[in-house]
Amino acid sequence: MNKKLVVTAAVTAMMLFSLATNVMAGPLSKIYYRHFPTTETQAVNRYGQPLMVQDLPDGAKKLVFSKIQNAMDLGYHYVIVKDGMVVDNGITTPPKNLDGRS
Repeated sequence: MNKKLVVTAAVTAMMLFSLATNVMAGPLSKIYYRHFPTTETQAVNRYGQPLMVQDLPDGAKKLVFSKIQNAMDLGYHYVIVKDGMVVDNGITTPPKNLDGRS
């Protein structure tokens, strides 16, 4: 019975940890950019010219940069820019069209 209780507790802990990290991932990025303001120009200087720029309904735009190069296939880095300032970032799947049009 102790083994069953330990396994149940471990699985529950892993699920709670996974949920907490998924819930916090978005807010942490936004908090970072509030404390460390970054302009669109600074993002382009850091990541290079975007492969694609997508206009978003709220007036912001999503800049998708080249694929992240490392041992794992993480995807394409993007930043969300509103009023010239980066407000969020993340990893996305490959853009459908890489000719710069949204």
